[in-house]
Amino acid sequence: MEEDFRRESAQLKAIFGRTGPDYDFGPTPVPWSAKVWNDLYEQRLAPKNQTLWDAIEQMPSELRWYGESLLAYRSIPLAPIEPLFRVYHHDWHFNTLRRLGETESNLVERFIGAVYQSNWQYEMDEAGARSAGSRAVRRVKRWLRQFRR
Repeated sequence: MEEDFRRESAQLKAIFGRTGPDYDFGPTPVPWSAKVWNDLYEQRLAPKNQTLWDAIEQMPSELRWYGESLLAYRSIPLAPIEPLFRVYHHDWHFNTLRRLGETESNLVERFIGAVYQSNWQYEMDEAGARSAGSRAVRRVKRWLRQFRR
């Protein structure tokens, strides 16, 4: 994962001719400005007879395209802040932070909300979408989590 992040970051920084830190430009959801997308199109893509679709096919990360465009063209004032939402992309991330003491009550001190993976809620799966074995493994994992504190 980290190798992919560094490789993709280096590729897009090279496209924009930028050196310096590798930025994630996330986590989602993020507020975007049409001015940034317009500047990317007008200043980078249109002169090369490209579309945003072409850019995404070249490097499939709209977060990175937006972020690098914002840094390159300064379309809007940039005032970096901490993420607005706690985002749990993976269950291991959620469980690790819980073991380190993060709770719903102390999340409200730093974030306006939390984003969880919907695929963790297997109860919402369509009937028969998961095998009995898969459901059993998920139940056991959930049960075991209570002992990992």
